[in-house]
Amino acid sequence: MIKIETESGFSCEIREDLGGDYELLELLIRLDQGDQTALPAALNLVLGEKQKAALLEHLRGEDGRVRTLEVHKALLEIFRARNSLKN
Repeated sequence: MIKIETESGFSCEIREDLGGDYELLELLIRLDQGDQTALPAALNLVLGEKQKAALLEHLRGEDGRVRTLEVHKALLEIFRARNSLKN
């Protein structure tokens, strides 16, 4: 497991072998093509249900809403942090 902390202070642990997960690759391609419906499934594969719920709570605004853009940005940040730790 790789421990990651985002700039906003969210801490999580992700599997080291995520780079080899074909289903995750498909989801990331869909996200890159603008299909935001792939975001929940990608979060589940990367974080699991428990950490995903913690991330959503971490990103919840004062109005009680979680913005899709913020979730997408957090996922990208997690991958950037993972890649920098692997190198």
